[in-house]
Amino acid sequence: MAEQLMIQYDTSEISDEQLEELGDRARDELERLLLLNPKYRTYQEEITSQLNAAGRIENRMAVIGVLLEAKLCELKTQLTALNRLVDGTLYH
Repeated sequence: MAEQLMIQYDTSEISDEQLEELGDRARDELERLLLLNPKYRTYQEEITSQLNAAGRIENRMAVIGVLLEAKLCELKTQLTALNRLVDGTLYH
């Protein structure tokens, strides 16, 4: 089952202190998510490692895009296999 991080902020302009607080809350929520779903910890460690190595924000965004694209490709492969399985059971 998918979990959702519950971090929200209503204003587009925030102070450095508010930004730091938001980051702290995000890290706390991530840790909560990983405690509830330990199977994701390895994947999160991979993401963190790649983001830390990326350097600038532009590179970090590119890394996130590549990781998302890779997971979407995996999902497409799994959905295609599932579709074939369903089609096979419907017509046999």
